[in-house]
Amino acid sequence: MQTIKTYTIGWDVINKVGYLTILDETGNEHVFSELSLEELTFLQSMLQSPSVLIDPQNWIVAGWQINSSVNMGK
Repeated sequence: MQTIKTYTIGWDVINKVGYLTILDETGNEHVFSELSLEELTFLQSMLQSPSVLIDPQNWIVAGWQINSSVNMGK
């Protein structure tokens, strides 16, 4: 999996479809087109995560690291 370095989101106001272009750490460009507003909104929220990856099958993965030093109420 590669880290996402930059992305561009666009919205076609006439046809009401979105697009997303992602540039990963290796310089590869991944293009997603004809996205619904719901899909575009969801992807944009994922891309706000501090750790976002993309795999060779174009799966976008976002997550976080759990701090193991937290007592978790025990």
